[in-house]
Amino acid sequence: MPTSISDNSDYRSFCQHAAEDAFQFSRFRHSHFCIDIVDTLSAEHGASYMNLALKNDPQIYEHLDELRRNDEVGSPLICNYSGIGKFCPTTLRYIMVATALKRLFGTLNGMHVVEVGGGYGGQCRIINALFKIESYTIIDLPEALKLTERYLSHFNLKNTSYVQPQDVQEKEYDLFISNYAYSELSKDTQDDYFDKVLSRSYHGYMIYNQASFSETAPNFQYTAEEIASRIPYCRMISGESGLAHTDIERKHKLLYW
Repeated sequence: MPTSISDNSDYRSFCQHAAEDAFQFSRFRHSHFCIDIVDTLSAEHGASYMNLALKNDPQIYEHLDELRRNDEVGSPLICNYSGIGKFCPTTLRYIMVATALKRLFGTLNGMHVVEVGGGYGGQCRIINALFKIESYTIIDLPEALKLTERYLSHFNLKNTSYVQPQDVQEKEYDLFISNYAYSELSKDTQDDYFDKVLSRSYHGYMIYNQASFSETAPNFQYTAEEIASRIPYCRMISGESGLAHTDIERKHKLLYW
């Protein structure tokens, strides 16, 4: 039984091949696998995320050139935005999340961070570019982790560790992150991560997209309401106070504590 909606042999093979083959890695973000699962956004969506990022933290303008380096690897689809220049729309979403974390929790300097479902490592790189993170742990499928590790090696990150699902241990973290990932896991996997990691994290931030699969995969995951009810002091947002328009349109919800 798959552990998540995106856990399939084709995606695993794509990650493995892209991690091992130099040519495939050089253009992996142009692949339909990456576009369908990670780099999923249109130019319009990217603009929506950047608008929210600037609302969260207007000073993010000062860091755009450094953040743009995310798109130097993997040949992503690039859009040209008025006022900020060229970016992959998904990178703008990663920037929005980083600014939201700062707005909600203050500086992340010195924090021990865990991310469930790291994609190819884009969110990790953006957060490390803006804050002095003490440690950053990524939990994902083994093939995805190989691709993530190769991507992040281009940025010389020294604080990152990679953990496969079967190796997740009980551990406390300052911040738990999982956007469009924890909400795609099977209930059994969600329970395992909840007990070992999520419930032991002082802060957390999740954009929860279970509603996108409620018809095609009914009862595969817990709803946002079910997860939120298990987290002390958790707040749930479904409107403009914390989400970009594209997430609101897709009925995604933000959980944070």
